[in-house]
Amino acid sequence: VLDQANPEQSVGARASTTVPTQTLTLMNSSFVNRQAARLAERTLRDVGVDASTDAALTEHMFQLVLQRAPSAEEASLAQAFLEEQRAAFRETMPGLHFANRVPDRLQLNYQEELDAEAMFHGPAGWEHLKGDWSNEYNDTLESQRLRGPVALHPEHAPLEAELSFTISFRARGDRAAVLLRGSEAGTDYRGLSVLFDSGAGEVAIVHHKHPDLPSEVLVRREEPLPPGETCDVNILLVDGEHPDAGGVMEEVEGLQVTYSVGSQEMRALALDELPMTRGARLGLSGWGEGVSFHSVQLGAGRHPSSRPATSEQRELLPMARDAEVDALTSFALILLNTNEFLYVE
Repeated sequence: VLDQANPEQSVGARASTTVPTQTLTLMNSSFVNRQAARLAERTLRDVGVDASTDAALTEHMFQLVLQRAPSAEEASLAQAFLEEQRAAFRETMPGLHFANRVPDRLQLNYQEELDAEAMFHGPAGWEHLKGDWSNEYNDTLESQRLRGPVALHPEHAPLEAELSFTISFRARGDRAAVLLRGSEAGTDYRGLSVLFDSGAGEVAIVHHKHPDLPSEVLVRREEPLPPGETCDVNILLVDGEHPDAGGVMEEVEGLQVTYSVGSQEMRALALDELPMTRGARLGLSGWGEGVSFHSVQLGAGRHPSSRPATSEQRELLPMARDAEVDALTSFALILLNTNEFLYVE
């Protein structure tokens, strides 16, 4: 990671240089990011009532990391940086956004040791799972497109539900999925997924029976999902008695997916019988350069012929973040990546 001396020569002093692997590793490392967040929280806690002043915050963090006060120029740059970072974090993009942080194939030991949160960007506060990594080749494992990494909502676990949302893909090959009736299985999961794969050009309903078994595609439809186009989706999962449009109670079961890409007409996929599942967790998944879910509305299950009760729908949002802590965490990452900190013997 850090530049090292030439072992074939006599070196009297260690060179203070910066190599690309240093910045790439330290800025993206889940461990370093966690330490930076703790450093930011400690700085706010230590400074206390003076935390409203950037000068006090930057000076205290300099003392903790570099054991010295900042110069006048460093203090000015640090305070300007904190203001920019606060503004950036407060201008959060609406919706739920996903992007992978690692390639599709990883070295076996590295994949096992890596935290799920370090594999992909997802909503803050949701539980991240790795999904299925298999197809071993030369001590590497590959993420499986039918059961990729997923983020589980921390609260909602509906056995019946109606979901409506809009998704968009940044690049061809990106894929998105909604996990229904999910349950954790170590770092993997079981349940039913509705998959939107822009690389394969298809929409599918997939059953994840067990981590040791391959996922089964129950129904699929070829569908181009071009990057930049939006896809409006409605998913209705129902398994019980519900009144139809005329008010007559009827036992209904099934999974109905309707969607429209761009300005095209609505299309549909459906299951009349639900396969056996063991959980009720709700999750979202996005893998690739960038997948966004917008206006995600969660409502109760209903009869397919009746109208949804929009007054009972709730929008799924990422957990609120503290812009002050996030801005200080960004500043801490910079200090922890300086040669003055890294090369102190």
